[in-house]
Amino acid sequence: MTAPMQGLDATAKDFSSLPTRSPIEYYATSLSRPSSKSSVSTDGKSARDIITALKIPILRAFEAYESHRLVLQKFCDAEIPHRKYWDIDDIDSTTQLYNTFSGADRELNNRKSTQLTRMAELMNKNPGMLKLVGDVSQEKRLNEQHVINHFLQLSKKVTLPKMVQGKAFASYIFARKRFPLVPYDQYLRMMLKVLYAFPEYKYPDELTHVLGSMAYARIRSQLSTSFNSSDNTDVYLRTRYTPYSDDAVNTRAGRARGLKQPQFDTKGALDLFVEYNDRITPHDEREFEWLESFIKVCRFMSEMKDVEWKGKPGVSVAEYWEVHTAG
Repeated sequence: MTAPMQGLDATAKDFSSLPTRSPIEYYATSLSRPSSKSSVSTDGKSARDIITALKIPILRAFEAYESHRLVLQKFCDAEIPHRKYWDIDDIDSTTQLYNTFSGADRELNNRKSTQLTRMAELMNKNPGMLKLVGDVSQEKRLNEQHVINHFLQLSKKVTLPKMVQGKAFASYIFARKRFPLVPYDQYLRMMLKVLYAFPEYKYPDELTHVLGSMAYARIRSQLSTSFNSSDNTDVYLRTRYTPYSDDAVNTRAGRARGLKQPQFDTKGALDLFVEYNDRITPHDEREFEWLESFIKVCRFMSEMKDVEWKGKPGVSVAEYWEVHTAG
């Protein structure tokens, strides 16, 4: 038994290393065109031995996908069967299963690629406004383009099918619970200043969404779909010391010790999900929506040239905004 299995395993490795076709593609070609000549030496093995050997890397690929079946299901309309229902005895069912797995893998990676591109675009279109959530400094960085380029590079790499090999690009971005980007605190403070000074002004409709989600950030695990139940109870603040933040947290966090300026909460910026499947899942789309709404409101306020800042004769809101967000 040992020698034949070693031979089959060696043949499987030969086929799994083919540079242009996956094991299932070569298997499909072998069954659909049995009379075609193979460029791979069979070393005298029978057709049955070759097909059996080809099934080994196919099963290995399917087993790798199986460990991520639940997360892949979120990105696939068709039902992905449990391994006990796999049928790889005929080419049609094998091909269908492979296409289902690889299609879901591709959709998952494309979703993450799109998110990385959106992050790069947000930074590129709003220079000096956003930073990485793990950066504790409020001093504006001069190397933003480096971060933008890095996001764009990852957006290309993440589309490569690496799940079968147990690899995942940009894992440090998607494995963390916190959304990767956050505005500098000065934009939050300026937005609230303008809103307080001119409460009756006609602002964009997005302001309602911004204020309504000011207290808590939207973390993927709050959707109660985490693969580890302990992560479903995650609570992360979005802001502190604002009229829209959690009042109990504000009091508990130190208002009694003195005045605190409004700020974005970045506590737990490096917190990781427990389960690997959570670590390869795209970020919550609601965070993109909130950040894009916040940026739109800030851009609107920064262009309020028709309103004079109170107590500053001849100075418009737009000019006041520019001065107080320049540094």
